[in-house]
Amino acid sequence: MMPSLSELQKDILDAAYHNHQKRLLDPEDKTLADLFDHEALHLVFDLPYREKRLLRRVPDPRSQPGAHFFAMKTIGEKRYATVREATLRAFAELERLQLCTRQAHAKPEWYGIDLTKTGVAAVKASLAHGSSLLPDI
Repeated sequence: MMPSLSELQKDILDAAYHNHQKRLLDPEDKTLADLFDHEALHLVFDLPYREKRLLRRVPDPRSQPGAHFFAMKTIGEKRYATVREATLRAFAELERLQLCTRQAHAKPEWYGIDLTKTGVAAVKASLAHGSSLLPDI
């Protein structure tokens, strides 16, 4: 049974599970995490972003942490800071509950999460009851 989670935490788990399933189906997927923080900001909060021009070609831009610019003029710096902090707190709480592990990358501000076996089981149980919040990401 899934512990009592906030709507944000449930959204994050659903998005991470969706990517986790895609990674399992594609042995060529070299993505470093089930869900990056920039993906959570885009998918959960609908913050617009564009991809940076990378020095080297990457087949899947989501596999390159830090390869995204958020549209700060559109979003507003205060809103961005608020939702990013909420996302990072949600990641930390999910990790505390042992539903995910944190995946740190080249810079401390770039990171993502990987679902644990417990996290995968919790999302599957939630889906079995029809409570997925992000079914078609």
